[in-house]
Amino acid sequence: MRCFTPQSARRTALRLTPVASSLCRDFRTLQEALPQRRAEAPVDRRYFFHAASFYRHLGQLQAAGIVACDPLRRRFEFPARRDGREVRLCWQLDSPAPFGWREAHTGAPIQPLSPEDRWEPGGVEIVG
Repeated sequence: MRCFTPQSARRTALRLTPVASSLCRDFRTLQEALPQRRAEAPVDRRYFFHAASFYRHLGQLQAAGIVACDPLRRRFEFPARRDGREVRLCWQLDSPAPFGWREAHTGAPIQPLSPEDRWEPGGVEIVG
């Protein structure tokens, strides 16, 4: 698992903002163009184009260690370690940096970042 610090997450988020933005746009288009189960009309070709584009962008983000947790709300997460625990740094697409963190795999509420937080070294920066 790649592990980020707030600083390395910020640099990676800035670098991958265009990819994340495209993923969110594709996701919205797919939601609007979902084929109806009983529709007799053929599925619009654009649906397949956007599905392929969505998975291509998702693969790029996953390769960088980013989790697309809620593309509709434009939210992404970065795996991190805070005080010896596995957490997720939370990033809103329109923000230049993560805005908070939450415990991983718990559904816990998001906590604000604090200067007192101790992040374990080893943050990964994706160069590209």
